[in-house]
Amino acid sequence: MIAETISLGILSLPRAMSTLGLVPGFVLIFSLGLIATYTGYVVYQFKMRYPNTSSFADAGALAFGKPGRWIGEVLQNLLLIFIMSAHVLTFTIMMNTLTEHGLCTIVFGLIGAVISFIAAMPRTLKANSYISIFCEALYHNQLHVMR
Repeated sequence: MIAETISLGILSLPRAMSTLGLVPGFVLIFSLGLIATYTGYVVYQFKMRYPNTSSFADAGALAFGKPGRWIGEVLQNLLLIFIMSAHVLTFTIMMNTLTEHGLCTIVFGLIGAVISFIAAMPRTLKANSYISIFCEALYHNQLHVMR
């Protein structure tokens, strides 16, 4: 979840750094990195102690029984819906910027939603690894063009 949040937030990082200043910005980035590392460590400890858990719903069931499982399922699905909507919103903003007009914002949103839906369909790590290779190639080419 941290990776998803940071990946969307990275688009506003230069503006945030210019607002905060160099030293406070680095302190904040370093602090958030420590918090994310500690959170990952706590999740690791939990997973080692309860190896049969694989989702928030399982953790909620451990803590609160059936109501905890239901609450965990609802919250996990809401999180995924909001992350997907943030990605679609980022796509529409990017397309509006590239095309320099906002008349097609709804169409761009629909295209982004379809692309996101298709990309989310494969549920195996094998398919995701192929998609990540493609994304890495695009990212590498983008950095190369920027230099």
